[in-house]
Amino acid sequence: MTVPAPPALATWLLHRMVPGENNEALAGDLLEEFHRRGSVAWYWRQVLGAMVAGFSKQLRAGWPATEHGMVWTFGFVTFGRA
Repeated sequence: MTVPAPPALATWLLHRMVPGENNEALAGDLLEEFHRRGSVAWYWRQVLGAMVAGFSKQLRAGWPATEHGMVWTFGFVTFGRA
């Protein structure tokens, strides 16, 4: 019996687009669960969820700089034009 392979694009995205230091552990856990379940849709949902969670964590970590930029831009657009 052959073991199914997870979608190549989803795996590529997982390794390259999910920020964090635990990517190898996450990839291993997802691969193990994929072999147990065999659901491509489930694997895609997990990868996309990991991407969203990782990016939102990065956004929250950099929020003070983002907030400053947004306030400065709003001020310039609102009050900077004569």
